[in-house]
Amino acid sequence: MKKVAIEIRHIQELFNGEFGPVIEFVKLADEMGVDQVSIADHVVVHGDAPSRYPGPEFPPFEHPWYEPVSILSGLATVTKHIRLSMGVMISPLRPAILLAKQLATLDVLSGGRLDAGFGVGWQHEEYDAEGLSFEGRFARMEEQVYACRALWSQWPASYSGKTVQFENLYSAPQPLKKNIPVWLGLRGVSDIAASRMARCADGWIRTDSNPQKLGQDIARLREVFVQHGRKPDDLTVRAQVTHVLNQDGTPDIPGTLARAPAYAAADADILEFFPGRLCRKADELEPLLREIVALKKDL
Repeated sequence: MKKVAIEIRHIQELFNGEFGPVIEFVKLADEMGVDQVSIADHVVVHGDAPSRYPGPEFPPFEHPWYEPVSILSGLATVTKHIRLSMGVMISPLRPAILLAKQLATLDVLSGGRLDAGFGVGWQHEEYDAEGLSFEGRFARMEEQVYACRALWSQWPASYSGKTVQFENLYSAPQPLKKNIPVWLGLRGVSDIAASRMARCADGWIRTDSNPQKLGQDIARLREVFVQHGRKPDDLTVRAQVTHVLNQDGTPDIPGTLARAPAYAAADADILEFFPGRLCRKADELEPLLREIVALKKDL
């Protein structure tokens, strides 16, 4: 049976900018059987960002980009079953050792319910503002995975890479299972990207409006996993179901939900929906949740 996830961006806009109701919404999702919740990340947004955004539409500048670990820590305390993730956290903007500590703490706080979602972002200004190089960000992210896993599992821990090195370090707490699944949000499956995921990833976070192409990419990735000595099912895929719009530009909820079987057939393990984008009023959120959870029976 496939699983379902929700991304919580824009939901607070349905409550006049208040975040408290978003927490209650996630609690309800947890109780109803949604499998995973995620939140996106930007540390800062540059003034020219909307004109260069690779997606369909960039939010206005006043849109809040909440810090993922902070928000997920709060959600961890009010939920019991739902897994916590990012879609994605721009990990190279964080120091590797501090990142390992933050994520291990969140994993313990949530009772082992964290799936870390790493990505590199697309704004070079975010890197410039922190005095970091935009070049080499993919390699830095990969070394963060290795460094985090060393700190999560070794006692003491040592790691030597090009961007991070340490030895004889003790970091506590460690995650409950001495590991946290790390998912990468990478576009496409070029040879370089596929090899990187096979080397260090547990999951792939992907948005693709063409489920057939998504299926081809997933099959390719599983092949590369085997080439790297891993099992095909070592890879978990969370696919973001692309919205369907009515002719007037409003969200078509039935049309969007009807796309779910195609993503499931593409071999995605978790289908992710964006209630904040699909709903225009707060009272539409709960009925949408029920429809999303009901999908699991038929996928």
